Formats: sequence, C-alpha cells, structure tokens
Amino acid sequence: MTVDKDGNITVTFTDGSTHKAGSIPVSKEEVQALKTMAGAAAGVAGLLAGMGYVLLKRKKQV
Repeated sequence: MTVDKDGNITVTFTDGSTHKAGSIPVSKEEVQALKTMAGAAAGVAGLLAGMGYVLLKRKKQV
C-alpha cells in the first residue's frame, strides 16, 4: 500500500496488479508518519519471516 504526497492510496497485490483505493486529505506530516509506520511494519514482517525460516531450518536438522 502506498500513499502519495496528494493523499492518493494505491494498493499493490501480490500478483503485481494495483488498485486505487481512493484518496484522503492529508498533510505532509501525516504522509511521512504513514511511510514511517509502513516501513516499520515491513521491517517487522521481514524480521518475523526471517526468524520463522531459521526456526524451520533448525527443526529439520534435528
């Protein structure tokens, strides 16, 4: 999901297709906060996926 500087919301699906979900009136500060939150969420998801992979690999070795 991305929010551009004008507040337009675009959702990107796993198959690469996109869907415009609408637009919201936002300030520059809000857009920056959304980007920060999205980045943090992606980081946490990546970390969890990495940990899951390591745990799965360990389990197979036992």
